[in-house]
Amino acid sequence: MEKIIDEKLVRYIEEKIFPLYNRNELGHGIEHIKLVIRRSLEFAKRYDVDINMVYTVAAYHDLGHYIDRNTHEIISAQMFIEDENIKAWFTDEQINTIKEAIEDHRASNKYKPRSIYGMIVSTADITIIDIDDTIKRTYSYGKKNYIGLSEEEQI
Repeated sequence: MEKIIDEKLVRYIEEKIFPLYNRNELGHGIEHIKLVIRRSLEFAKRYDVDINMVYTVAAYHDLGHYIDRNTHEIISAQMFIEDENIKAWFTDEQINTIKEAIEDHRASNKYKPRSIYGMIVSTADITIIDIDDTIKRTYSYGKKNYIGLSEEEQI
């Protein structure tokens, strides 16, 4: 049976959350988010999971990256928790699971994700399918964070 994401949830996230990614550098902008969402939804087909939760974790996972790269997963989870509108789609227990999955998505974490939702999005986030995209993201990140380097040093 095909899993369908709630249309109102998709509309809310596309209209209210996606524009917030304009604050991030290109490597963690909306194109990256859409790619992680697509990958996450593909992985989710293999498991008995709530597709709305998978979509939401992927949609929020890098939201706070522009504030602090090193703790962006905690900031992104906090931004999700503070979004009162999300209660229209999820129970308190689901909201907590989504929050934890956002916190757990980083590949550099010293612990495994606490739920299948964190595992799905973490895997989708680190899987390299398009090498050109990966190079662009890396270059964009370097340009923003290593301003003093020459073009040659960036490359």
